[in-house]
Amino acid sequence: MSIDKNTQLHDIWNVEAALTRLGGNETLLNRIVGMYLDQIHLKQQQLSNAVQTMNVEEVQLQSHSLKGLSGDVGADAVREKASEIELLAKSNQMDKVNKEIVELNAVIEATVSHMEKSVKK
Repeated sequence: MSIDKNTQLHDIWNVEAALTRLGGNETLLNRIVGMYLDQIHLKQQQLSNAVQTMNVEEVQLQSHSLKGLSGDVGADAVREKASEIELLAKSNQMDKVNKEIVELNAVIEATVSHMEKSVKK
């Protein structure tokens, strides 16, 4: 695998920042992106389930987990949206969480699509 360094979707996936955090190790980034792509939909489903059951503590936990996972690979838009959801859950604003989860799902799909197009086997 190698990563295409096209940065036109910089806000979706910040490849340069991720590479910098990894000391420029593109092989390691490829591995981490592969793991991210393997895990992201499960994390997304876990968060959605917590929102559907109105489990505030689980929403906080799952959004925090998604935020960290996304930060590791430079998926800045997902990280930011997960952070917003975490903060809303902490302040028990679950009505707003429902709106944000829809936006998060769209951002996740855009990020995954961009990563899959950019990572070549």
